[in-house]
Amino acid sequence: MTSETNKASDNLKVVKDDMVSFEDYKELQNAIEDMDALSQEGFYQIIAISRLILKSLEMPRNDLEDIAYAVETIKGKAQEVMGCINSAAENVGCHYSNHESSRKRYEAFRQSCKDDALNLSQQ
Repeated sequence: MTSETNKASDNLKVVKDDMVSFEDYKELQNAIEDMDALSQEGFYQIIAISRLILKSLEMPRNDLEDIAYAVETIKGKAQEVMGCINSAAENVGCHYSNHESSRKRYEAFRQSCKDDALNLSQQ
């Protein structure tokens, strides 16, 4: 087994000869099915809202406040689905974490705040 496979299997009860028990297999299968269901439902909702936004933007008169709420709903739904999928993966020891990406986003946010403060002080 590779070291990555070993890391993933550390949280599973590996039995003799690197075979996974039937119970662990079923647990992993259920987690994958849950993640699939969560992603399909959430992403279909995001697609539907996106289509409505695009149709609204094509209309001669559209309500930008409604469009803003719809975009906020997409953001919230994406965060919800991401959290649910991460939780399901974490429950079987297979979640993903990109610490470098998180650090870069934090640094960009900090710089943005500094820039905003500088711009306000110059006004």
